[in-house]
Amino acid sequence: MAENEDDEQGSLNPSVARPPDESRELGILKSFEFVSQLRRASVIIRHFGQKSGDIFVKGAPESMREICREESFPSDYEELLSYYTHKGYRVIGCATKHIPRLSWVKAQKMTRAEAERGLDFVGFIIFENKLKPTTEAVLKELVDSGIGAVMVTGDNILTAISVARECGLLDCNAHCFVPRFARGNARDPTAELQWESIDNSTLTLDQSTLLPLPSPPDMDVSLPYHISNLRNYSLAVSGEAFRWILDYAPPDVLQRMLVQGKVFARMSPDEKHELVEKLKSIDYCCGFCGDGANDCGALKAADVGISLSEAESSVAAPFTSRVFDIRCVLEIIREGRAALVTSFSCFKYMSLYSAIQFTTS
Repeated sequence: MAENEDDEQGSLNPSVARPPDESRELGILKSFEFVSQLRRASVIIRHFGQKSGDIFVKGAPESMREICREESFPSDYEELLSYYTHKGYRVIGCATKHIPRLSWVKAQKMTRAEAERGLDFVGFIIFENKLKPTTEAVLKELVDSGIGAVMVTGDNILTAISVARECGLLDCNAHCFVPRFARGNARDPTAELQWESIDNSTLTLDQSTLLPLPSPPDMDVSLPYHISNLRNYSLAVSGEAFRWILDYAPPDVLQRMLVQGKVFARMSPDEKHELVEKLKSIDYCCGFCGDGANDCGALKAADVGISLSEAESSVAAPFTSRVFDIRCVLEIIREGRAALVTSFSCFKYMSLYSAIQFTTS
């Protein structure tokens, strides 16, 4: 007998636990977990005692454009997103869709593609991630010791740049250039990347050398980020641009990006892993700190992997810190160098001992 999609529960007999008070009851019929490629997660719910249901989606603001109706976006969508990300906030987009008649069986048969389309954008959720007290001091000590530091994150590129400047990873008075596709996209071999200063879009980089081009004659000289600050410029690269450079750009452009890149944003777990591999390929000794499952590949690929969590990432990392901040990096470097000195001393002692024994026998 064919199963009726409009049946309340099909052939199942569910057990339900209800709250003791008269709170509003919502039932989760199906959920779609977060996928790094899609950069969003969704859930199908139904109000208790009603036939209708709703779909709620949260994810990267960029992914909302693909699944929401254009008329549901406010006219100042891009301006608001730019404002909050420039301030260093983490921004999550939210969308919803109402389904007049929805049974449990129908929800189970609904695919992700069906659920995540034709939605209405409802707004942003704004988070502030404050820096840990030791972050700035540790990064300064690393830089003063001649050890380079790079940020690799899944956050929005503008948020990442703001946080990098706040913690001293990027010079606040120097230009940071970001790429955008002037033509094509990340899957187009003939696409064209244009590098623009995040603070002054009239300043650009040469596409083949990634070196600063002369400033235009009509540039506003009153801007705080002047052309004289281009000597110590840096690059901030999005995951899409990183993928295109990896697949289609000349090797010298890739190497220049790896050397000058300070911030890598909207990076998937695979892209984090590939970044570590590429840095090692240009003879960098690469350490990686991570605190989540998305970092497992990079932690395993790095010369030194440090997990700042006791969750999934600790399985892949050779080192796990009980103090969940980057102070442990300094300790590992000190202990590693001390172990190296001890090993060399033991080797010298054994060599000298054998040489003396041979010459005196």
